[in-house]
Amino acid sequence: EGRGVFKDDGKAEALRAIIREIPGDAMARLHSACRRLVTMLAAADAKNVEAQRDLATSYGKLGETLEKLNDLNGALTQYHQMLALDEQMLRLQPDYAGTKSDLAFDHEKLGLVLTARGELEAALEKDVTCWRDGFVDSLSPDFC
Repeated sequence: EGRGVFKDDGKAEALRAIIREIPGDAMARLHSACRRLVTMLAAADAKNVEAQRDLATSYGKLGETLEKLNDLNGALTQYHQMLALDEQMLRLQPDYAGTKSDLAFDHEKLGLVLTARGELEAALEKDVTCWRDGFVDSLSPDFC
């Protein structure tokens, strides 16, 4: 399920099941509130890579929710914010492989939304960026 804040244990799966039951508009509000909280925490410690990664993840989750609600413009905005944070983290920790796989995920999400909006050339550029910048090399074989 892409990247996320949950560890793979029974409690996380139970929580995911409960979250899936929340209606879309309520989920968008919940994600937005969580993003505001994580933004405050990340701003308090701007050099904390894990806090920044959590914030990027919250942008991604909100983007996924907006995408499911067919708010492609809103989803695109959230995915661009996620990408900007991950690019910042790459500058802070260039040797951390997790950031490169996060960037591949970011470009994939942007490409999917751009495709859904009919912006095929821009979507293709996201794929080219992943290959050109070596983000794809950092992925596990089951990512694609």
